Formats: sequence, C-alpha cells, structure tokens
Amino acid sequence: TKRASKLAPHDTVELQGPFGVFTTDESEKPIVMLAAGIGVTPLLCMTRDLIDRKSDREIIFFYSNKTVEDISYFERLKEMTKMYPKLKVVYTLTQKTYEGWDGETGRVDGEMLKKHVSDLNGAVYYLCGPSGFMDSIKEFLENEGVNIKDCVNQERFD
Repeated sequence: TKRASKLAPHDTVELQGPFGVFTTDESEKPIVMLAAGIGVTPLLCMTRDLIDRKSDREIIFFYSNKTVEDISYFERLKEMTKMYPKLKVVYTLTQKTYEGWDGETGRVDGEMLKKHVSDLNGAVYYLCGPSGFMDSIKEFLENEGVNIKDCVNQERFD
C-alpha cells in the first residue's frame, strides 16, 4: 500500500489475499467497534457482514477522526444506520470542530465509552487504528475489569 502511489501504468504487482482472523464472533453479546481514521475499513466490512447475515446484535460504532474532512465512508455509515436500527455510530473529532457539529469531541476515552456503552463487561470489542489509540482503550477496559483476552479483538496497522 505504501508504494502504490509510485506505481506507473503497466507495472507488475503481486497481490496476496486476506490472511487474518479479524472477524466477529458468534456470541449474542453487543458489539463495540472502535476505529480511528482509515482503521474504519475492516470494522465497516464486519458491520456490513453482520447486517447481511441479519444479525440481531446491538452495534455501537465509535469512529474517531481529526476533522470532518477526514471522515471516510460517512454516507455509507449513514445508510447502514437506516438499514440496521441496532447500529449506533458515535463520531468524534479530535482537532477541529464545526458550528452545528453534534458528534463528540476529543479522543475516545473512558468517559465517552461509559456515556454510550451501558455494560462495559457485557460487550465484545473490535479495535482498529493507531497503536496509541488502541492501547489507551485496552488499558481503560482492563482497569474496568473487562477480560481483555476474551473480549477485545484488534487489528494493528502501524
């Protein structure tokens, strides 16, 4: 991905398929998705899969970006919330807010999680984003008594 911008027409590339195991579990527990920036991509796909399979699970989807302009897939997420009433998207901006912004501001932290997740220990978590973002969330959850090994899944990309 990092070298794609340097490719020229007719360059030969080799692609490999997805090899990960970053998928949703089969439990009935509510799902809390936590994405920062382009980390939204796998979580968006997982959410779409749950919708397509007609899952009945509650999904709380936190999506952190620096500015409104940085929000990827905004229209797609809006469309998905209309299709799936049990999906709640919580947007947060960390650098620049705008007049009329009705989302959250600041980094996703314990206070924000507690505001939107009624039972921290009763959910399964999926995290994708920069290491600092995921590490701070995992630390908070662990301090709240959440079983990190069994309930927190992550995909690191940095």
